[in-house]
Amino acid sequence: MDSIAKKERNFSVDTLRGLACILLILCHVIGVNAFNGLKIEEGFLRQITDFLAYIRMPLFTFLSGYIYAYRPFNGEFKEFISGKATRLLIPMFVAGTSYALMHSITSGVEYRWLYLHICPVNLYWFVESLFLIFMFISILESIRLLDNKISFSFLFIIFSTLYILDLKLKHNFFSINGAIYLLPYFMAGLACYRFKLKLPKLYLAVLLSVSTYALLGVLDIFAKEDTKSIIGLIIGLLACYSLLKSGWKNKFLSYIGHYSFSIYLYHIFFTVLSKKVLNALSIDNTLLLITSGVIIGISLPIIIEKLVSRNKYSHFLALGVWKNKVKNKEVNFD
Repeated sequence: MDSIAKKERNFSVDTLRGLACILLILCHVIGVNAFNGLKIEEGFLRQITDFLAYIRMPLFTFLSGYIYAYRPFNGEFKEFISGKATRLLIPMFVAGTSYALMHSITSGVEYRWLYLHICPVNLYWFVESLFLIFMFISILESIRLLDNKISFSFLFIIFSTLYILDLKLKHNFFSINGAIYLLPYFMAGLACYRFKLKLPKLYLAVLLSVSTYALLGVLDIFAKEDTKSIIGLIIGLLACYSLLKSGWKNKFLSYIGHYSFSIYLYHIFFTVLSKKVLNALSIDNTLLLITSGVIIGISLPIIIEKLVSRNKYSHFLALGVWKNKVKNKEVNFD
């Protein structure tokens, strides 16, 4: 048993995971854009949902980098790769394939089944991207480019430049474009733990300023159609850093964060179900639709994890962990 398994879970990190889960589910309930979810085109809910895109996936990734630093790559490629593949790709394949089947049956969407998961399926792009990041980081670790602040900073600047330029590969196999998008946030989380990173308090003023301008649309001239801009990177990095350094601890959010992987993988099934049921009942109250979607999107994946954990095979397929290895294991999307 490694050293991290002997430690108690990080209450503060679990709190932030819980927050990230709620932000993610809110996004999927309201809609990533005006063409899905509740199909809200404008107004406060549309604006705040779009703005929180600067934080949602960056926070998940930042925390993954921070916790990776607890138990980094130890030089054993075979063990590291097989561990990440089992933990990430098996449940991604199960959940993602199930979602594609459900989506094709209920909505008539046609999938290229031969290339399923080679080309990412919906929200499961994140899991594929994270796997690629772990593989890339292991290579950098093996040649010791992440051991000191100078080489680390040089690489971080390169990755951030690629992020800002938003140079997308034509073929997004295994969500490599997503990995390029997420890599600066993973690196930042890793740096916070490994180098005990501390920024001058002036950064709070910068965060407040650029966030306000972005929310009000003042800096649209600098931004692109999505968050992959210098403004998006500044907001995402400083927001993640601020949340981590706040040391915020909340029992309710921490409990949710404990099940963050299950919630990420399976919430989409239940948020869709919630909407369909309420629509069938002719209920169109926005607040009720959002509240129901969030509650169900959080609670039912937790119930699913508790149920599948009763059998080591179902737990392995659903979450990538054998039952006898679950106790005291730090869940890290790993």
